[in-house]
Amino acid sequence: IFYGEEAIAQRRWLDLKWPLDKGLVRDLPAAREFIGFVRSLIASNGKSEVWAVVGSPAHTDAPDLENLRDALGSNFDRFLIVPEPFLAALGIRDEAKLNDPKYSDPVKNSMIVDIGAGSTDLCNLQGFYPTGNDQVCIHKAGNDIDLKLRQLIERKYPDAKLHNVSVTRVKEENSFVGPAKKKVTMKLTIHGKPRELEVSDLIGQACELLVPEIVDSVMALAKRCEQEIADLILANIILTGGGSQISGIPEMIENRLHELGIEGAKVTLAADYKMLVSRGALKVAKMARDDQWQHPSLS
Repeated sequence: IFYGEEAIAQRRWLDLKWPLDKGLVRDLPAAREFIGFVRSLIASNGKSEVWAVVGSPAHTDAPDLENLRDALGSNFDRFLIVPEPFLAALGIRDEAKLNDPKYSDPVKNSMIVDIGAGSTDLCNLQGFYPTGNDQVCIHKAGNDIDLKLRQLIERKYPDAKLHNVSVTRVKEENSFVGPAKKKVTMKLTIHGKPRELEVSDLIGQACELLVPEIVDSVMALAKRCEQEIADLILANIILTGGGSQISGIPEMIENRLHELGIEGAKVTLAADYKMLVSRGALKVAKMARDDQWQHPSLS
């Protein structure tokens, strides 16, 4: 069995499986296999106990949580499932600055917008563990941008031969919203001949797919708070996840909110987004009491 980049490199000869869809377990056997592979990287001797803190999309419902517990319970000795935006906020938090009155604690009065591959998760944080009412999950994210970009390319170049992996890579290397700042070409095969075709505008169109729903969800989530709290949260919207790296997306979201009359809205990018959730998970693991961890036999 091949995993990750190795599987993608050998894709011509493999039947690729995607354990997750929209951030949720959809292929349970594949999810068990992949998590088993991850465990083997942590404890290759197979004898050590391994406990895991795992992020889930915001407001995951009971059947989807049960699937995740099943996949985790097959591989880990104990585990915790925590909303991913909350883990991101903990990862952003700098404990050394908590006593600084000028420091804005991301766990208090902020909104995390985590743009992933399968889902975009929004979470109000007010200094305590978020409830379902504090979270919104948009089942549209990076994978949907890939699909939209492929559709746009096929519409413009109907004879081109495309592979999903190639579309994802050109998007990840050149993603932006707003006016194109450079010419982007993609090597495609048309009628058996290689050609370099211009796809700049198509990338921009595809990447804007998420902006309206994010803006609408930010507004809806803010309305669930008292006005004073909502004003503080809207002034501290933090983007994270792979989709946060789309050039121009913080500015576009902020401008759209201003156009809707939210003049105090401020949207910023979290630094080092790839490490935030894992850093937050480590903090949770250190804070959790023994009785808070789930046992596979009891999950």
